[in-house]
Amino acid sequence: MGLSIKLANLLMFEAEATPEAMRIAMPLLREIKRRVNVPFEGPLAELREKELVPAGDIEDVMHEPGRLEHPFVQEKLAAVSQEHQFYVNTDIYYDLGWIPGDLARFRQVYKEFAKGKLPVVFFNTAGAEQEYEVLAGSLMIGEMPALADALWVVTDCPFGPMPDVFREMVDKKKVRHKGQTTISDASSLGGAYTTIITDRPGRPEASLDEAAEAICRRLMYLRAFGAL
Repeated sequence: MGLSIKLANLLMFEAEATPEAMRIAMPLLREIKRRVNVPFEGPLAELREKELVPAGDIEDVMHEPGRLEHPFVQEKLAAVSQEHQFYVNTDIYYDLGWIPGDLARFRQVYKEFAKGKLPVVFFNTAGAEQEYEVLAGSLMIGEMPALADALWVVTDCPFGPMPDVFREMVDKKKVRHKGQTTISDASSLGGAYTTIITDRPGRPEASLDEAAEAICRRLMYLRAFGAL
C-alpha cells in the first residue's frame, strides 16, 4: 500500500468561563497527539537513526514534505496500517497560543478548518451556559455549516449544565437516522458523543480519556474507509 498520510482537522471550543478544575481542552489535544503518533513511533525511530527525518512526531515530519520523497521513508511509513495513516492539525492551536474560548475566536479557527474537511468538533460545556447560548444562536441562523456533518464530542456537567437550546442540538445529532453515525461506521456524517465531567477527583481525567478515545476512534474509522 502506498503512502497516504491524511491531515485531520479537530475544531475545539472551551469557554473562558469554564472552571479551571474542568479545563481539559489543551491536555486533550496533547493526548490525541500522543495517541495518533503511537503507530508511527517504531518507523520514525528507525528513520531518525538514519537521519532521514527530523526529531519529533509524525506531524513534525509531515511539515517537511521533502523528507517523504526518500524511498526508505515511504517504505517505512507506508507499513503503518491505513486506519492509522493520519495526523491531527494541532499546530494551529500552539501557533495561536490558545484554544477558542469565545465565539469570535471559534469563528476564526473554523474558517481555517472549513477550507478542508472538518470531521470532529470538541465542546467543553462545563460552567459555560451563556457562551453556549450564544454559540447555539449562531448555529441556528446557519453560521458554520460544516459543523453539521462533524462528530460532536461534548462534555456534560450536571453541576454546570449546557443550556437547553444547545442540548437539543446535541440530542438531535445523537439520533441515528439512515446514513448517520455516532462514531464507528463508514458514513461521512457525524453524530454526537457526550461524556460526563465534574470537578470531583479523577473525573476530569476520565472525561479527557473518554473524549480522546471517541475522537481517535472516529478518525480511525474515517481513514480506514477512505473518508478522511
